[in-house]
Amino acid sequence: MSDQIEQRLAAQARATREHDLCGQLHALLSAREQAAAADLEAAQQQYAGEEKDVGRLENLSLTRVLAALHGSRENALAREKAEAEAARYRVAQARQRLDAARAELASLEDRQAQLAGAPQAYADALAAKEQYLTHSADPRGARLLALADQRGRLTAELNELHHASYDAGEAVQALTEVQDRLGTAANWSTFDTYLDHGMVANAVKHDRIDQAAQAARAADEQLAGLRTDLAGLYRLKDQIGTVTKRLAAMDAERQQLLTQ
Repeated sequence: MSDQIEQRLAAQARATREHDLCGQLHALLSAREQAAAADLEAAQQQYAGEEKDVGRLENLSLTRVLAALHGSRENALAREKAEAEAARYRVAQARQRLDAARAELASLEDRQAQLAGAPQAYADALAAKEQYLTHSADPRGARLLALADQRGRLTAELNELHHASYDAGEAVQALTEVQDRLGTAANWSTFDTYLDHGMVANAVKHDRIDQAAQAARAADEQLAGLRTDLAGLYRLKDQIGTVTKRLAAMDAERQQLLTQ
């Protein structure tokens, strides 16, 4: 009976701690979703403004005449079109970030729904623990069940730390890829300068820049999803080591109690 209560208590303590951590993360993700939605709205407004600027230079006769008088209409139109394209690209990026935030939030809410009964189940497990201890003559019972409770909570925290560490590692890898692609594009620029292979070098350089942009989008998503900053990666590893040692110490104490 003691083993069953111990396993039940550990499992429910773990689920309850995960339930609490999900609640904390939900607040962070909700704030991230709101910020992403605001960024998208701002980007869309900027894009609309840039489109109007292009329309003025293309269609408004007075603007066209004045620009032509200064010999600047074609240059101004090309610049406005380039700025409009850049604004459209920012809209796409902002929408992608918002979609990613909403997808992650929906996944978290599904997990929260699965864990909705965890607090009550944990309370029931505690009640079963107290009932067992009231009728048990085993002096080890209280400590074994206390260890089970602590192990369950620490296991949930360890899983969360591993997840955050994985996210940080993925972000570092994505940023490294961005740096590599940009470095390659710069090397092809040097090749173009000294060897005058303009068409070939430009094609390769632009391809590398496009690859860098794709990698940057991936890095942006990873960075947005981080539960910690990159500087905290080593702190995360230290925390993982600390929690792992605590769990090992608890398991050792449990084994020692069982052999008594």
